[in-house]
Amino acid sequence: MAMIAACAPSDNDYSSWQAIPQEGWRYAEALTFEPVHADSIMRGNLTLGLRHDDRYAYSNVWLEVAYTDHDREQVDTLNIVLADKYGKWRGIGNATDFQVVDTIARGIVHASRTPVRVRHIMRVDTLQGIDLVGIEFHP
Repeated sequence: MAMIAACAPSDNDYSSWQAIPQEGWRYAEALTFEPVHADSIMRGNLTLGLRHDDRYAYSNVWLEVAYTDHDREQVDTLNIVLADKYGKWRGIGNATDFQVVDTIARGIVHASRTPVRVRHIMRVDTLQGIDLVGIEFHP
């Protein structure tokens, strides 16, 4: 019973997903998340989840993530590998949909309702095949 309780999310966990429009994710369109915590300021880890389908034409995705740590804005660039060198999709999924999770930052001090922005920085104007993007903040 203790193991089950330890795996349950705490009241301070925040998770949110945003659907990407069917026509694709435009380069200039940043997704904005506003994590809400039980305490006004918390220390924790920020992770990103991404769900794509088999229409995605690349083996990776480059993302820019802007967040606040200790009242200072941080901008990180993430290269999330979605397929191995043979084209086999990584992550969890079935034959057509796959989900990957990557850590953005560990041990950051984040104020409640401070925005986290995510945008793709691929060399195309509109990115096809990404279905959902989400973030999680947990102590």
